[in-house]
Amino acid sequence: MPQLNKDQIIEIKKFIHSRGFNTIEVEMEILDHVASAVSAKLEKDPEKTLEKAIKEVHASFGVLGFSTIEDEKQRLISRLVRQAFKEKFMSYFKTNKALITLLCMAFFWLTIQVQIFPLEETLRFYPMALFIIFVLTFGFSTLKKFNKLSKRSIMMSTAMATIIILPNFGNIFGIIFKDLSEMGWGYSSLLYTAIMSISTIVLLAINDTIHWAYRWTFERYLKYDI
Repeated sequence: MPQLNKDQIIEIKKFIHSRGFNTIEVEMEILDHVASAVSAKLEKDPEKTLEKAIKEVHASFGVLGFSTIEDEKQRLISRLVRQAFKEKFMSYFKTNKALITLLCMAFFWLTIQVQIFPLEETLRFYPMALFIIFVLTFGFSTLKKFNKLSKRSIMMSTAMATIIILPNFGNIFGIIFKDLSEMGWGYSSLLYTAIMSISTIVLLAINDTIHWAYRWTFERYLKYDI
């Protein structure tokens, strides 16, 4: 960080916020660029006011201003979250977590023999039930904490958004199963087991991704911003 005093840094932050950039990652990125440039301008011309130096630096970003930094940060973080989710999901097939996947498959294979509810209906509503269970087990306090952070962090908001995909699995799986169930009971049983297991693993991977996103954000930004 450039050699600016605390009050000067606060003024730069206020200017950044006044332009509508309030997320932690974008604020820190812009602050780093602006503070460096402002420091250089003040060093070159000690008579220049801080306000004028900030406005000159902002003007140097062009017509789009700081939005170019925000767009770049958003793309980077979206890519990181997708990569993290993929890694978390695949870990349930490659590492010692594979045991969880095998247990899920065994459980759903056994439950299909009972058939308490029609398979199509079970497939349609199970993802929604998983979503509700996730909210309950994840803990309202933890969920509230992470959701609050999502308003300040692009990383957290992007990671939290992955929760939304789960309930939508229901209709998709119901349609797929209906179309393929005519292949025969054996194939239907395998399909049912696979879909239910994958839904569960996706939920676990989402949970892992959200916690990973929090650690990522804390290590880079939150510990300096708390």
